[in-house]
Amino acid sequence: MQTLTVPAYSQPQALIRCRTAAVYVGGWRRRDLKVIAWEALPAPAFGRVRLVRHAEGPATAGRIEAVSSLPRIGEEVLVCAAWSDGGGEFRGTVTAHVARIGQRGEQLVAEAEHRLAADLGGGVASRWQLQDGQFLAVQQAEVRFNSGPEALASSSVVNLGGRQTRLFDASATAVRWTVADAIAYLLAAYSPPEVESPGWAELASLAGDIDLGAMDATGLTVGEALVRAAHRAGLDLRSAREGLGLVFYRPGGQGRRRSVHLQAPGTALRPAASNLWHGRIMIRRRPSRRSVLAMGERKHYESTFELSKGWDAELQTPRWRDFVRSESDDWPAVADVYRKWVLNEHGWYSGAPWNLPVCDLASISPQDFFLRGPRKFLPCLSADRSGRSLGIVVETRCSSEGDWRRWTGPVLVAGDECAVYLGGDALPADFFQAAVSGDAEVRVTATVASDARLTAEAPGDAGCARRIVDCSALAAWRKVHPTSVFHDQEVLGLPGERDDTDLLRRIANRHAEVASRGSEAELTLGWIDTSFHVGDTVERIDGRGMELSSNPDTCPNVTSVRHDFAAQTTTLIMSG
Repeated sequence: MQTLTVPAYSQPQALIRCRTAAVYVGGWRRRDLKVIAWEALPAPAFGRVRLVRHAEGPATAGRIEAVSSLPRIGEEVLVCAAWSDGGGEFRGTVTAHVARIGQRGEQLVAEAEHRLAADLGGGVASRWQLQDGQFLAVQQAEVRFNSGPEALASSSVVNLGGRQTRLFDASATAVRWTVADAIAYLLAAYSPPEVESPGWAELASLAGDIDLGAMDATGLTVGEALVRAAHRAGLDLRSAREGLGLVFYRPGGQGRRRSVHLQAPGTALRPAASNLWHGRIMIRRRPSRRSVLAMGERKHYESTFELSKGWDAELQTPRWRDFVRSESDDWPAVADVYRKWVLNEHGWYSGAPWNLPVCDLASISPQDFFLRGPRKFLPCLSADRSGRSLGIVVETRCSSEGDWRRWTGPVLVAGDECAVYLGGDALPADFFQAAVSGDAEVRVTATVASDARLTAEAPGDAGCARRIVDCSALAAWRKVHPTSVFHDQEVLGLPGERDDTDLLRRIANRHAEVASRGSEAELTLGWIDTSFHVGDTVERIDGRGMELSSNPDTCPNVTSVRHDFAAQTTTLIMSG
C-alpha cells in the first residue's frame, strides 16, 4: 500500500487554513453572503459564482421566505479572495435566486454570471459602413466578413468609440478582413467602453496577417463572434484576472507556467511539496499528432471558351421568319436553332444529331481538370475600375476574320452545363445570315470550377489516422488564366483572384495541434487556490516526473477552474 506519512505534530506554518472569499454588493462588504462555488470558464461564459445566505442572526435568516435578503436580480457583485496570493477576482451580475429545501434544512442561493458574458451577450445585427469618408450605422443588417465585394474592410484604420478599427467598405480600395481586423471591429463596434481589450498593435502582432476567410456573424452574440474569429487564428480568449478585461492567447503556447506537486509514497507530507489531492489523468497516445488534410473550395479559373452549335442541323432553314419567336409556325421545335451554343465539356452532344467533339478542359490545367462532367459558367474574376465583376461575357462574330463584338441582346446562361442561349424575339440579320452559312462564331469569357480542391496538409506521426477538415467556405483559389481575353488588361481593375493556401495551412496546423492533445486531466487540489486561471499551463506532476504534454510545441492548458468552498478544494480541467 502506497501512503504518505502525516506528522503527528505539524508546525503552524505547515497548516492549511480554510479559505473564504469576500463578497461585495454595491460596493459594500456582505459578510452574510458566503461563496460556495466559483468557476473560471472560457469565453463566452467567462465564469459564474454561487452565493449562499449565511444564517447567523435571526432564526428566519436562512429560510426561503427571506429571499429578499439576497442581492437583487441584475445587481452587480464583486468576489475576491480574502487572502493575498494573486487570486484575482470575479465581477458579475446576479441572474437567479434559488431556494433549496432538504433534510439539512433550507438554503437561499444567489447565482451570478460574469459581467463579460452579459456585456458581450448582445446580438450582432448591425454594422458600421464607411462611405465617402463618413461612418454610417446600418441597422438590422447582415454582418458578413469577406463574403463578397460589399463585405470587405476599409483600407484605412479609423477611430470608432475610442478604439482603432477598420469598417465595412464596398469601394474599389477595400481590402480583405484579417482575423485581427475582425476582432478589432467587433470590439470597437459592440463592446462597452468599460471592457478593457487589446489595442490594435497587440491584435496585429497576434493575428494581423491571417486572412479571416468568409465569416457570418449575423445573429451571434458578440462573445460568440469573438470566439469564432479568434479560433480562425488558433487563439482563445478569457477574462482578465482582475478588472473587466479580455485577454487573447494561444492555448498551450502562451500562459503562466504553473506547478502541481505530489510527493512520492512513503515520505512525510509537506503542503509545500504536495498540493494534488486526487485526480484523473488520461494520456491517449505519446506521441499523438494526427496529420490533418484541410480542403478548401474547388479551384476556379477564368478563361475564354469558343462554343459549338447546340442544335440539330436538320432543323436549319434559310428562312428568317421560321426563327422569329413571334412569327414561327413551330417555335418549340426550332427554338434552339442558331441560338443554343454549348461547350460540350461533358460529352452529351458527341452523338447524333450534334456529333460535337468533347471540350478537353485539361488544356487549362492538366492537374486540376481530370474528370469529364457537367459544369457551369460563373461570373468573371476580371473586374472593372470600380471592382465589379464583368459578369459572364458573351461575344459573337460573323466570320473567322471578323472582330468579336459583345452580344447586346438577352442571354440565358444554363445552370446545369456550360451553355448559353441567345434570347430575343429575332436574331440580328447579319448574325442570322452568318449562322445560316455556318460562319457565325460565339465565345464566352467566364469562370469555371475545376475538379481539384485547394488543399494543405499538416504532417502527423506514423500510425495516426489522418483527419479531414472541410474548409470550402473559408479558403479559395481563383485565377485569371492566360487564355482569358481579359488577362493582364491594364484598362481593367484588379481581378478577384485569391490564393488562400497560407490560410488553409494555418487552419490545418491549428487542427493538428488540437487533434494532438493527447492529455486530458481533472486535477483536484487539496485546498482553495484561486491563483490558477483559464489559460495557465501545467507541464508535469512535479515530484513524480510525470510529463503531461505529448506535443513538444505546446503544454496542457487549463480550460476551466472550479473552486468548491464547501469542500475547500480547487479542481482544474486541462487539455493539451
